Amino acid sequence: MTEKKQISNVTVPERRGGTSTCTEYLTISNFEELFEYSGYNLSTLKILMLSKLTESRQIIEKDQTSSQHHLHPICFPNLNLIRIINCENLKCLFPLTLAHGGLPNLGRLYLRRVSKLKQVFEGDEPNVSKDEEKVMHLPRLTYLRLDELPNLVSFSPVGYHFVFPFLIDLQVEGCPNITTRFSVDSEKSVHAKTKAS
Repeated sequence: MTEKKQISNVTVPERRGGTSTCTEYLTISNFEELFEYSGYNLSTLKILMLSKLTESRQIIEKDQTSSQHHLHPICFPNLNLIRIINCENLKCLFPLTLAHGGLPNLGRLYLRRVSKLKQVFEGDEPNVSKDEEKVMHLPRLTYLRLDELPNLVSFSPVGYHFVFPFLIDLQVEGCPNITTRFSVDSEKSVHAKTKAS
């Protein structure tokens, strides 16, 4: 999809009988506004690419539900690649709830020139003591690039600790304000920890 004025709600229609259409690739480019991305019926999606969303402020709403009647966490079980470029007004990318098993096969995450972005995964800080952390996993992530994100403060809120057991390519450039620290343990898993300043 390209060069439209506004998307208020992006969904994939269902076939007769209630089954979702098979969508593996979704590219949205040069839209002025994208306010809500409704992903609950995109279980077959493998690649998501967004670019030049000039007025968009968020992709997936925090605490978005998949039904008016039932609460289901957002999940993209087959999503392998997320690529977001030149979306200058995006402030929110993903709610922390998506990291709770919602991206089990995400292999590549590429963010570039998302100038107002402050956090990759956003959510409320946990109600834990200073010495406790909530551990999150992106179990298949092998490639992570954060590039030209001048307002990026952290990968996730204070108190969250991300583990990437298979990350082999990490690039963080042009992120002068980032406070998240990346480290490698003895088993070669990469850890991303954000501590209070």
